[in-house]
Amino acid sequence: MSWNCTPPPESDFSGHAVSPARHAHLGHPDPELIGPSSSWSEAPPVEVSTLLCTSGRTERFSRTGRVRDVAAIKAARAEQALAERAELQAAWDMLDTGGAVRLSSFGRLDHSLFERLLELLGRALASSPRHGETRRSTTADGKIEVVLRPPVDFAAAHLWTPRGRFTGPDYEIEIRTFGGRRAIRTKEIAG
Repeated sequence: MSWNCTPPPESDFSGHAVSPARHAHLGHPDPELIGPSSSWSEAPPVEVSTLLCTSGRTERFSRTGRVRDVAAIKAARAEQALAERAELQAAWDMLDTGGAVRLSSFGRLDHSLFERLLELLGRALASSPRHGETRRSTTADGKIEVVLRPPVDFAAAHLWTPRGRFTGPDYEIEIRTFGGRRAIRTKEIAG
């Protein structure tokens, strides 16, 4: 459907129209049929929307949405981050051995604490051995240091969690926390 719309021109002080035609951006469905040198009077009409004819706009604008108050969300996330940080620090403090112990001395562990222990073991095992196969590693923030020595008697360690049993070499392990409170020996906590 084609509309013949002639909105009133916007004019400057001299009375001449200053804005371009509002439908100048519209084109034919198949622009290859009409060449660029064709006269506008010879070209077929272009569809013009009713909105453009009546209001001079190509889109209908509505009010912007309300901005959410994110203060509660930020506070909840900050509280969750503090709780997670405290939980992690407590786990590191509980794993602090206070000296060298055998891996088997951990005995029975909560699963989340066991995961932290495995993370530290993995870091130490990923490091290059030094001084007679001693491996040393620190966490990315430098707050935890792990020293791992292979078992001299080839003994096996058995650790129990609520989800199962872990069996591996009974390494001599030393976990030190820096900047946190030092926990009692792991054997006393695990028991």
